Amino acid sequence: MEGTAAVIWDLIDGQRSEQDIFAELASTFEDQSGQMQAQVEGFLASLEAQRLIESARGDSH
Repeated sequence: MEGTAAVIWDLIDGQRSEQDIFAELASTFEDQSGQMQAQVEGFLASLEAQRLIESARGDSH
């Protein structure tokens, strides 16, 4: 991984929320296209689909 993907991977620590990760990226990188949040969400969803990470969103059944 390189670029923002590597930064996102480094920010995944089990403590930060998706919003926390986005906030860190927004403070580091300029979001010229206005698509950063959607890209972060897509990347995290991709990692979750590949079972590389697990969402903290739990079912409260």
